[in-house]
Amino acid sequence: MPKAKVLKRTCLNCEKSISGRSDKKYCSDVCKNEHHNQNTSDFAYIEKRIKKKLKANRDILKEILGQQNSCVVSMHLLVGKGYEINYMTHYKDVGKKRYYYVFDYGFCEENNGDLKIVKAFEWRE
Repeated sequence: MPKAKVLKRTCLNCEKSISGRSDKKYCSDVCKNEHHNQNTSDFAYIEKRIKKKLKANRDILKEILGQQNSCVVSMHLLVGKGYEINYMTHYKDVGKKRYYYVFDYGFCEENNGDLKIVKAFEWRE
């Protein structure tokens, strides 16, 4: 029986040489855990930061809108309160206007450059 070709493989974490099973990716359990923990913590940090910005944006829209169905404000007011325009959950085209939403609150640009803030729907359990 012919011998299988041996490829040089390195650990995904520390880049040391690996021997053993052909599908082995790490030189030890320690390296495996370090690699997975590092990748998980990077993603968790990014996810937490994005969620925090989305929540802050939603809170700003909610505060400005109050109990009204809609209101018109300047972009300067939104940005002045800390709104980060690049963080949204989705958008919806309604006629010729595009509404940008952060969960259930959104806005569209009016003809004069101001923003119309709306609440899209009520949460129902």
